[in-house]
Amino acid sequence: MAVKRKKVQTIGDITLSITRGIQLTASQLSECLTEYETGYRYVTLSDLMNNDMLGLKLSDLAFFDPSRLGRDVSPFCAEKDTILFAKNDTPFKVDIISNKPEDKLVIGGNIYMITVDSEKVKPQCLRYWLQSEEGMARLRSAASFAGNGKMRWISIKSLEGVIIPEMSVEFQREVIEKKIKCYESRMKEILDDVRLLKSDLQDLVDQFDNK
Repeated sequence: MAVKRKKVQTIGDITLSITRGIQLTASQLSECLTEYETGYRYVTLSDLMNNDMLGLKLSDLAFFDPSRLGRDVSPFCAEKDTILFAKNDTPFKVDIISNKPEDKLVIGGNIYMITVDSEKVKPQCLRYWLQSEEGMARLRSAASFAGNGKMRWISIKSLEGVIIPEMSVEFQREVIEKKIKCYESRMKEILDDVRLLKSDLQDLVDQFDNK
């Protein structure tokens, strides 16, 4: 009896598009960044999170004035549930736009925007897998070394071809349930820290009041 093989899936099979952010010179970027509200914000490589606990912090992003470029930036803007992926292995950073942005988000040129086919896979599931040890190992295997031979980078074509586990409903449920437990554990640690801080603060207040 023939053994039934699992279906082989790639990132390209479950995504609608993978595009690169806007490429600007340092002088162009400096000209466009502003402290005034413009309805646009700019996402740099350093804005992407190093961990998988929280999504991109939109309120911390710099304002961006596209009128100073004299060109349409809409192809480089990302929406809710877009996965943001740093194309250079520093190591690879993976983030997601978890909430609907109030301002339009212009994505920098060192970042890929991954739009997931949500009818096939929940965007958060792909994000969590990419950030896993298995995901990072697959990404590095698909990457090439840059000219200096010290840093890996991955092309859009290579990223689309990365083999992923079969993203069945059961698999996605397991990923989400595991992540929920991680969040619950982290929240407990934070609450415990808050309780300790409150206790220490009260001790300081009591000592001051008793003088």
